[in-house]
Amino acid sequence: EFHTSTPFVLPPSLGTYQPTSDKEYACEVLNSPTDGTYYDPRLEFKVRWRIKNVGQKNWEGDSVDFVYDTGDKIHKVKGYDLGEGTDIGNVAELFVTMQAPKDPGTYTTYWTLRYGTYKFCKVAFTIRVR
Repeated sequence: EFHTSTPFVLPPSLGTYQPTSDKEYACEVLNSPTDGTYYDPRLEFKVRWRIKNVGQKNWEGDSVDFVYDTGDKIHKVKGYDLGEGTDIGNVAELFVTMQAPKDPGTYTTYWTLRYGTYKFCKVAFTIRVR
């Protein structure tokens, strides 16, 4: 089951934006959550990625999803619809609600944008549990 996450979309900085990738779907990660942050066991928290659409197609809200890919399952929801979508040159802020495991250790989760079965823009996040 997916939840609709309405990303905050920032306007492009200059008029018409030309894609910097030769791929239809591509991204540039502008900001990621800080890896290696310590969390208390079972603490629920939210992380954010800021991702710019540098491909040749707009990310339509009803056809591009931000989903769990592999790694540790520390998320509360396995995927999010983009909601309003993200035009070429614009930036999406993607939020994921997570929960630290009960056992101490290091955990890494991998997420990706997905259009149909095509995955692009893979990101990772690592936490430490005290």
